[in-house]
Amino acid sequence: MLDVRIEELQARLSWYLDQVRRGESLAIRDHDTLVARVLPPDAEPRPIPDRVAQLVAQGLLTLKPPPRNLPQPIDMLPGDKSAVDYVLEQRR
Repeated sequence: MLDVRIEELQARLSWYLDQVRRGESLAIRDHDTLVARVLPPDAEPRPIPDRVAQLVAQGLLTLKPPPRNLPQPIDMLPGDKSAVDYVLEQRR
């Protein structure tokens, strides 16, 4: 897991996202405090806490299915198409 401060993440966001695409995880810190973790989409899901499992068993809570797979982003080339064209292409 890569450990990165917010300032560094802002400066090199594309590079860090490429690392996540390659399967690496990120721990994001504000000074020395962990504020977030970024995991690759295919990372193992965390186990359900016992209390949540109890609420599900009692019918007081339902778990949502994982989000559907989204298409890979399309590289936008300058002057090739408008942003609207790219959005419409992604929605097909």
